[in-house]
Amino acid sequence: QIKITYKVENGSWNDGTSDTKTNIVPLYDEEGNLSEQGTGATSTPAVGKNPADGYTQGSWNKMIPSKVSKNADGNEYIYSYEKNSKADIIEPGEKGSNPKTGDKVQRYFMYGAIGTLVLMTAIKIRRKHSRKARKIQF
Repeated sequence: QIKITYKVENGSWNDGTSDTKTNIVPLYDEEGNLSEQGTGATSTPAVGKNPADGYTQGSWNKMIPSKVSKNADGNEYIYSYEKNSKADIIEPGEKGSNPKTGDKVQRYFMYGAIGTLVLMTAIKIRRKHSRKARKIQF
């Protein structure tokens, strides 16, 4: 069996703890017998939903394999939540640039998109009928 360690930075695991987690993985050969030369399946702790204030979802420091062998003994994997950029953070009382539901800007974009769609459809219908009218005249 081998020992794999998981750590979390700038937040906590999905279960709310932030302690280091250890996974003891038994190794099995092709016939299913315990063997030092075999492989084992890893199980990664659930993470990504509990960043600390000022942080957002992050990533692991390296890829975690689904199958491991003896050479993975003692491996350590660290999940680090990413720091928010200043553009993403709106301090309380600070007027943000992100539009809120019902803001006029969103309505103008919506009306503009609908108007463009209606206009394009009208032009297409007009062209279609103009071609038919020309065919009938000749």
